[in-house]
Amino acid sequence: MQVAFTVSNRSTDGPTMFRRLLATAAILAAACEGNFVAPQDGEEQTWEYTAYDFNNQAVVTGTFVVRAQGRTFNGSWETRLLKAGAEVGPQVGTGDLWGEWDTEGQSVFFDMNPGWADNNVFLTGAPDGNLLRGNWSHSTLVGNVSGGQFTARRTH
Repeated sequence: MQVAFTVSNRSTDGPTMFRRLLATAAILAAACEGNFVAPQDGEEQTWEYTAYDFNNQAVVTGTFVVRAQGRTFNGSWETRLLKAGAEVGPQVGTGDLWGEWDTEGQSVFFDMNPGWADNNVFLTGAPDGNLLRGNWSHSTLVGNVSGGQFTARRTH
């Protein structure tokens, strides 16, 4: 973020300048609120995960535990199905995961079935403070067969 200040030759009284500085500080604080900070190497984080179907109904809920390693992370997940018969792919039960943050920490990618060549669940999202929002997809050799949106909230 870049901030530019214009300097003029007009003199400004103390109270007016104070109000301007206070307003600028409030704007900067609001602009920075909720910004995501990518985890440090070795840092472990716990996230509460919910997946939604195309009708925006919650279909899966659970927990991710991830450990950062530079731009990448690995970890595990444990979830349960909320809507019987929902087509969610292999994201129910327990498993390992792998993923990466972009270099600015403005997007995240999860592979919930690392090492699988077929029948995968992928999450792609954008962080906002302690919240991730994005899309999940169940992908097979024929392409995406189901998907929807997801949220994940950092709890630790």
